[in-house]
Amino acid sequence: MVYIYYSIIKKENEHSLYSSYLNLMPLEIKNKISRFNLPLDAKTSLIGKLMLMRGLNDLGIKGDLSDLRYDEFGKPSIKDINFSISHSDSFVICAVSKTINLGIDVEKIMELNLNRFRSIFQDSEWAKINLIENDFTSFYFYWCAKESIAKAIGKGLGTGLREIKIEEGIGIYKGHKWHLKELKIDPEYVIQLSTDRLPKNINIINCPFMM
Repeated sequence: MVYIYYSIIKKENEHSLYSSYLNLMPLEIKNKISRFNLPLDAKTSLIGKLMLMRGLNDLGIKGDLSDLRYDEFGKPSIKDINFSISHSDSFVICAVSKTINLGIDVEKIMELNLNRFRSIFQDSEWAKINLIENDFTSFYFYWCAKESIAKAIGKGLGTGLREIKIEEGIGIYKGHKWHLKELKIDPEYVIQLSTDRLPKNINIINCPFMM
C-alpha cells in the first residue's frame, strides 16, 4: 500500500491556523520552518510535515517527527517508513509506504527555455519532448519521472538525471528498474510517482489545511 497526500494552498486565509500547526512540530523542525524568508515556502514545508505525520498515523507507526533524520545527501528518513515529499508553487504532495521504496515529484507547468535542459535527456527522450513545439507538459513528464527516481535512490540531483532512462511506464538507473505512475490530480501540475515494485494499492487523499 502507498498513501498519497496532497494539498493546494489557496489565497491568504483570514482564519489561518498556521501558528497552531507550527506548534505541532518538534522544536528543531519548527525553527527550520521559521527561517524561511518567503511565507509560501514556510507553508509548503509545514504542510509536507503535517502530511507526513498523517502518514505515520495511517500506517499505525508510533512516534513523531522528532525521529526525522537526514543523510549525507540531504535525504530525510524515519525508521520503519519510506516517504517522499515534493512541492511546486502552492501544491504539496507526500507519498508514504511501509514496504515500498518510493520517490515523488511535482512541478507546475510553466513556459521555459527547453534547450537549457538538453544535457539531462537522452536522445530518445528529447525526441519525444520535441514532437510538438513548446510542449512543456511532455518536458515536465520526463523531468518529474527522473526526479522522482533520483529521490527514491536518495541522491537527488546528485544522481545525474541523464543516467536515468525513461521508457514506457518505467525508469532504469544502473540496471535497476523503477516503476512509474503519473498522478493526474490537477491539470496545472505534472506529478510522477516512482516505486521499486508495483504497489497493490495507491490511496490518494486530499488534505486541506487552513493556511
